[in-house]
Amino acid sequence: FALGASLAPTGIGLTTKLLTEQQQLDSVFGQTIITTAFLDDILSIVGLVLLLNLAQGSVEWHDVFVPIVASCAFLAFGAVVAYRILPKAMRRLLDAVPATGEASLALQDRVHLFTMFGLLCLYSFLSNLWGSHLLGAFIAGLSFTNVPRSNQIWTRQMKRIVAWLVRLFFGATVAFVIPVQAMFTGAAVYKGLLCGIGPCIFMKFLGSALAAQSGTKLLVGAALVGRGEFAYLMAKTAKSKVYKSGSPPYGRMMSAEVYPV
Repeated sequence: FALGASLAPTGIGLTTKLLTEQQQLDSVFGQTIITTAFLDDILSIVGLVLLLNLAQGSVEWHDVFVPIVASCAFLAFGAVVAYRILPKAMRRLLDAVPATGEASLALQDRVHLFTMFGLLCLYSFLSNLWGSHLLGAFIAGLSFTNVPRSNQIWTRQMKRIVAWLVRLFFGATVAFVIPVQAMFTGAAVYKGLLCGIGPCIFMKFLGSALAAQSGTKLLVGAALVGRGEFAYLMAKTAKSKVYKSGSPPYGRMMSAEVYPV
């Protein structure tokens, strides 16, 4: 289960960047890719919650059932808020704020940014009660998709911080959990390649062949192959909760993550 959960996530950040650079984000197959990758990561977060519960040892039925139901219900609630409630509420809130402030960040933009941070903290806290705070962070981002200028304000104020945090995440988290010695054993190489080629590549192309529109099947499948940073977080969680760092299963898991890339 730990191996399957770590292979499930898709690199939605990398996929979005590539689609944006190619000006295909708003195309039919671009929206198909983003929707699939988003749902993929949401389900992977539920898988992370189940992994944490299974790692505790004795597992009752409610340890599996409750997180799944709660996560799905919270996702549905977040979607309703994002589509029906938050756009109107934010418009009323920002209309009540005077259009004053420094040229770099007006008062309305400050309130807008503070509201995004507040909802991020609230949703993360709530989702952490039964599962993972990452689910709340996903839904908080989803909530502002229909609120004008949310992406511009967030990107303009947070891009430098996010850029450094991403570097630290990959350099001080992902890089430290890759067991180089365990990955270069014969069993880790061929079993890792088999796991990577099967679930990571073949199944993505198979799914796109069954679901994508004619003419975009290969493009959708290729875009979904990329591994995301969340996959390494899942592997790191399995390392700390299930496997020891140098154990053969963990070496094969990381080989399946790294070699197909």
